[in-house]
Amino acid sequence: MDQLNQYLTQKYSPYYIPGSGSGDILMWGTTRDSQIIPGFLSLNVGVDYDPLSPNPNLTKGMITDTLNQSYSDFDGNSPFAAFFRIFRLLSYRADLPCIFIAYPTLPAYSDDQWEKTLEAYPLEDVRFYVWNLKESKTKFLTGKELKNEIYSILDVNFQDQGTGKEKNKSIHDYFHYWSRCFLSAHIRKQDCDGILFDKSGTNCSLIEIKRSSNPPIPKWRPYIDDENNYRNQLAFARSLKACFWLLQHEGNPVTETGQVSFWDIRGINETEAERLRRLQAEGHRGVHGDYLTCSRFFSPLPVSAEEENLPSLHSLIESFIDCSPGD
Repeated sequence: MDQLNQYLTQKYSPYYIPGSGSGDILMWGTTRDSQIIPGFLSLNVGVDYDPLSPNPNLTKGMITDTLNQSYSDFDGNSPFAAFFRIFRLLSYRADLPCIFIAYPTLPAYSDDQWEKTLEAYPLEDVRFYVWNLKESKTKFLTGKELKNEIYSILDVNFQDQGTGKEKNKSIHDYFHYWSRCFLSAHIRKQDCDGILFDKSGTNCSLIEIKRSSNPPIPKWRPYIDDENNYRNQLAFARSLKACFWLLQHEGNPVTETGQVSFWDIRGINETEAERLRRLQAEGHRGVHGDYLTCSRFFSPLPVSAEEENLPSLHSLIESFIDCSPGD
């Protein structure tokens, strides 16, 4: 887990929920007429089972145990139940379907060479444990059947296959590899780094965390390569009636004297985004700039920020957690 994400999880539990771990909250949508349309939410968890067996030896207890081991900090009788309540709440707020998917924890062999895994576990044949929360029964679906299920929920029938992303880059589990290889490039699948709730559960904010020191705070700006990710999360934030915050840090160990840049993102500056895309098309590398419409400041982490009278990240989060409906 990212160092800042871990810091937020430990300091602000149970109001801050990390979106990834053994369980990942994913936001799914499609691109239509250059607009991102939110489609559904999924809660994914990797579990050790035989994915090629017609009757995989996988039980709900195994899934619950896996999640409980990673989310032991939650209050309540069951960490899994607490995490699942959050998932249901997000689905209800956005009026979107929510799907639970258990995928096999398959090896990537050496040097993240997922192609070797693919040879042993074909994309169409691997079985996933799937539960659409609108249905009473769970089911095992092959890779081909799960693809059809996803397309049915999104009401699409794309014929292309493969997202075009580099298959061996930044993939930490079989499900991400499966989706990059097997699904259409028109489908948007976005990880959620974290979600912050207030005490009433009425207000929430989606949290995106960036770790980069080139250039350092306060000169860092979002890269145009990430534009679609921001558009996707903005679309879901609006569906959830939520804020969308970007927190950028430099990757150093998170301490009370560290710094983070805070961005309260409201939209996309289309003119600036188009200018940056042209620069990228001309062959410029590492193109970044102010294409996000937002308010931002550069804040130390501790409770009181004396430098330039800036609010601290701590005071901002505490104020959000304590806010009342309508504040």
